[in-house]
Amino acid sequence: MKEFFTNHKKIDNLEVFKYSKKKDKRGYSFTIFLKKYFKNIEFSHDKITYSVKNSLRGMHSDDKTSKLITCLFGEIYCNIVNDDKKSKFFKKKYTFNLKENISIFIPPKMLLGWCVLSKDALLSYKFSYKGNYSDVEKQKTVKYNDPEYNLTWPIKDKNILLSKRDKS
Repeated sequence: MKEFFTNHKKIDNLEVFKYSKKKDKRGYSFTIFLKKYFKNIEFSHDKITYSVKNSLRGMHSDDKTSKLITCLFGEIYCNIVNDDKKSKFFKKKYTFNLKENISIFIPPKMLLGWCVLSKDALLSYKFSYKGNYSDVEKQKTVKYNDPEYNLTWPIKDKNILLSKRDKS
């Protein structure tokens, strides 16, 4: 299946995939996962997140979970920060606009946050980890506007929709 993706690039510890879409009058389809491209990764579970415009989720990370995130529809803006103190890329920031058929593979110890730019968006997460999933109580959370990280967001503070967790 050589048409699986139209573009694949590695950026430090991240991998970005743009997938081929198969379109016809009914709509379109695209594949977001083929094991042969993730030979050393065992995905443990999937999650789907639906969010409305101006929703901001994150910044979150843990020490053991890798993620393959894919925008299924809509458009989001991602901030990713290397939070691995042993990495030569520690505190390096990466930003991406994700639209349908684009994925990012994010290794552990990377803070992830994103906001919705379109009317709404649907995001797919594939998680890989050993043992039990590090849920909210075991994850690191950094406030979206923490001055230590100096992150920029394309939406105004007054319009941002946050969970209780992300407000603190």
